[in-house]
Amino acid sequence: MSPQALTRAAELSLHLHSATLPYLRSDWPRAQSIIRENLALQRGLVRSTLAHGWLDQWETAAAEGVEAVVRVAMMGGERGDDLRQVSPLAGVLPNDERLRILEKVRSAAS
Repeated sequence: MSPQALTRAAELSLHLHSATLPYLRSDWPRAQSIIRENLALQRGLVRSTLAHGWLDQWETAAAEGVEAVVRVAMMGGERGDDLRQVSPLAGVLPNDERLRILEKVRSAAS
């Protein structure tokens, strides 16, 4: 994968995570339940020690509360990109919103 493609993937991930924030804040109990379910599923799927460390960071944030999850979701740099690769936020953002963002980012790249 080219560096440009990686940058676009990281940018898309950041857009999706940013769009998820209002849903985290407006219904934290629902979001926290989704996060916990996703983390349990991901623990069985990832093999690398590094990825398990990222999941640990997400799990700690989820236990601390919504603002801790927001900080992890929006973390900058390579560490933020890595954490978003194993993000447990799938399902918090409504699918129609997710599709709208995918289309917006795809159109901007054209």
